[in-house]
Amino acid sequence: FLCGYPRTCGLYSKPIPSGTKKIIYAPTFRWSQYLENCMVDDLIKSLSLIQKTMEAIDGKFIIRFHPHTWRDYNYKLTAEIKKYRRIKIDKTDDVYAEMPNYFAMISDYSSIVYDFLLMNRPLVFHCPDLKFYMHADHDLKYDYKEVSPGPQTKSWEETMKAIAEYAENPEKDSDERLRVRDFFYDMSVNDENNCERIVEEVKRRINF
Repeated sequence: FLCGYPRTCGLYSKPIPSGTKKIIYAPTFRWSQYLENCMVDDLIKSLSLIQKTMEAIDGKFIIRFHPHTWRDYNYKLTAEIKKYRRIKIDKTDDVYAEMPNYFAMISDYSSIVYDFLLMNRPLVFHCPDLKFYMHADHDLKYDYKEVSPGPQTKSWEETMKAIAEYAENPEKDSDERLRVRDFFYDMSVNDENNCERIVEEVKRRINF
């Protein structure tokens, strides 16, 4: 029985919001504290560049670490971003409720990109530690290049350049995103009625 995912019910048939472009940075969890510290330190070093890019594209950069990250970086980041009015930390409980408000997503190896993919909006894969991640944390289930429909960047300079290009042309790489979407999803049973299909099937099976 194919029904679609309940958590993605709000991600279908949503146009890109007009006005200020909200960019979410949502990296995945890392078991390696060293890799995670490097990730955070590299982000902090690049805040000025990120701010300049957001000013140029009329954007806002929203940081959201994986909810299972037990190491608390918010105190460190809060102090660093005080002078950058276009950089914020996301503190909402449910990122899926907010996802339709984002113009683009930056991630690395997180499965959240494949939910964002349902809206066919720009994705950038910021992966400077790919080899180290696969060695220190774990291997990946799919060929990274084949299922990452967007620029795979090695620095924040490359990442911000990619975001600026998408700001000019959001449809860039659209066909590639749709190819990967269709690899992972059966779109005949993935839409805003995902939850309804589950409820109706349960009712049918118990003769309710």
